[in-house]
Amino acid sequence: MAASTEPAKSYALLAERIPGSAAPPTRQYVPEREYLGVRTPTGVEVLVRHGDGRIYELPLCLHVRDHSPTGFEWGYAGSGPSQLALALCCDALSDNERAARVYQDFKFAFIAQLPRGSWRMSHRDVMRRIEAIEEHQRRNYDEAAAAEHAREGGAS
Repeated sequence: MAASTEPAKSYALLAERIPGSAAPPTRQYVPEREYLGVRTPTGVEVLVRHGDGRIYELPLCLHVRDHSPTGFEWGYAGSGPSQLALALCCDALSDNERAARVYQDFKFAFIAQLPRGSWRMSHRDVMRRIEAIEEHQRRNYDEAAAAEHAREGGAS
């Protein structure tokens, strides 16, 4: 992932590459947090923009799990998309353990489906998808526990 010396300038330049996109608004509504991924001639870049104006590169989160030390990818289900899914979940949740439980499902359901070019998503979209994954995981756990209980003869 290329290092940005000026994240705000980099964000504006990257945002211009997404059709129908504009540079960050100055005095308009800005989502709490927004993620922007762009394929450049030298690789890919993923930036995070907060409503208060802070802009930074999305950290790889290699300390949580090291799938792809060379960077992020998207549009398929491989090691680069795994690293992106993990990093997005860690950033959105601010909870590495919770992120570690959902990021693989997030990768298959969302990151693998992103267009190969550029994309933009809000923090709210990421959270909605994570919450849906967690609900699905809870249902699967409850169903498995009920089936196990039934196999054991329903004994308490």
